[in-house]
Amino acid sequence: MDWLTTTAAIEAAVRARGFRTCRLEIPAFLRNFSSGSRCEEAILKACDWYRRLGLHWEGFRCLGIDESLMRPPRSEFDRQRKLWAARFLNLMGAPEFARSMLRDFAPRDAEDHRILGAIFLADFDYGRAAHHLERFNELDPDPERYISRLSQVNLTDAWNGLGRLEPALERTLRLSESSKEPLLQAIALQAHGEYLARNSRWREARGSLLKAQSLFPKDDESPDMGFLWKWLGYVEICAGRKEVGRKLMDQALRIIRNTALRPEAWLDVYRLRAEAGQLSSRELVRLLEYPGLAKGFTESLPFGAHFDRKLARRANSRWKIDLDRDELTEDGHVSLRIPIEMRAAALISLTGQWGLPLAKLKCLLWPDQAHAFLQLDGRLDQLMHRLRSNRNIQAHVLKGVAFLKSASAIRAIGTGNTERPPSWLDCHREFRRSEIEAQYKLGSAQAFRFIQDWERKGWVRKQGNGPQRGYVTNVSTPSLS
Repeated sequence: MDWLTTTAAIEAAVRARGFRTCRLEIPAFLRNFSSGSRCEEAILKACDWYRRLGLHWEGFRCLGIDESLMRPPRSEFDRQRKLWAARFLNLMGAPEFARSMLRDFAPRDAEDHRILGAIFLADFDYGRAAHHLERFNELDPDPERYISRLSQVNLTDAWNGLGRLEPALERTLRLSESSKEPLLQAIALQAHGEYLARNSRWREARGSLLKAQSLFPKDDESPDMGFLWKWLGYVEICAGRKEVGRKLMDQALRIIRNTALRPEAWLDVYRLRAEAGQLSSRELVRLLEYPGLAKGFTESLPFGAHFDRKLARRANSRWKIDLDRDELTEDGHVSLRIPIEMRAAALISLTGQWGLPLAKLKCLLWPDQAHAFLQLDGRLDQLMHRLRSNRNIQAHVLKGVAFLKSASAIRAIGTGNTERPPSWLDCHREFRRSEIEAQYKLGSAQAFRFIQDWERKGWVRKQGNGPQRGYVTNVSTPSLS
């Protein structure tokens, strides 16, 4: 198999959005070049193709993930492998894993900066994204190559996120006019229309988006096409064509969800629906309480602070799970420490019929286990089995997304992003260890360990010594329940 001929053919198929061809040809390409001098280059080529097609799971798997990715890289290929693994994890909704993998990573060249910029952009960190993508432009040895020109759209996304609208509009328009490739023209025009829509310039936005639509391949099912339908739908709704807009947004949801992108990518459709007044109260609560979302995304929900999040909560549930307090209440009895399977159930229940992608669930349950990302599937299977057999909670997975059939039995509070003291401390200014033993049905040693932990966290302090020793709470936090 000839390298140049094969890579040119697959590149053409990627640009034409030939998903069926690519799903067959990229694995064959990897098999044929799995040994010899081109092996490492072939893996990195495949990663780029898979990323551009939105096939993130496939790209992640071809990297051969193991514990070596958590150690300092021993070769340039190890460096690139670590970068790509972090990028795929971030795209699939596991930014905690991505950040842990890159904790001590120092960029050396243009390619490092390009991928780091894309990672920070996907995590809504526009400042660092712009820094790395501008450094990529400075160091890029071949700025006329396709991937370099395509990366300009990432840079304009970062500029737009920083409020630099006019430079972003000018760069995307110039890119679309100077490019000979219809797909790159379409992507640049889609970005141009998005920036205009974000700034309520509906007529101009619609013109750019419709022009982009005409340039995408017919029946394109890529993430780029999903983003186009999302913004065009938003523009149509805001311009008064609500029925047309809703249908386009439904189409966007279907495409984006099928690409295994991070939750923020498809939840942004619901965010825009909310801004356009097209989201139900129950869906708005679900959006506001969706667990593990990037800080930059949650900050884009300005209506959240003024909305009653209790509206859609269930009053009568067998289990009440407070993720921030690490408390489980079952049939009226409160326990400290939530069993991990019940923590999983609570997180999934917050997402309702939208479900929680397994990549995000793994991050939330095992934030320090990035190197075992693929092996964590087995642990999740065990948790699901325990929920069904021990709790009669019917959990299931469909296309990499976890759902609960018995969500009504669970009342989840918080998201686990903040740590709060046990609810009992809210109502008791002073207490003794014996009261903690009675309240939570603990032995004296267990109760003592919990109180020591509360002391370390500054929630309580000692009062008195010996048999007369008691404790005083330092904080009183109103309950959200």
